[in-house]
Amino acid sequence: MIETFIDSKDNRDTCIVTKYSKGGNLFALMKKLHEKTIPESTLRKLFKQMAIGVKGLHERNILHRDIKFGNILVSDLSENAEIKIADLGISV
Repeated sequence: MIETFIDSKDNRDTCIVTKYSKGGNLFALMKKLHEKTIPESTLRKLFKQMAIGVKGLHERNILHRDIKFGNILVSDLSENAEIKIADLGISV
């Protein structure tokens, strides 16, 4: 996360700024790849990052109620791929 702020327009919307994930979300990426193979080492790395991310949320007593491929942002599918868990649905 780079920055968070409350939208000055109505003081109700929480905005979270993160590093750009040029790969888009995992659902769109999987659709685009269709039947191409993703190396197992890359999949393991992505899954490990997702598990660490969810663990970090839970340690902060944050429950993500909508984890799905569409809410996992991916930098790319290289060996250095990074994921971000999106759409936390923050509520007060």
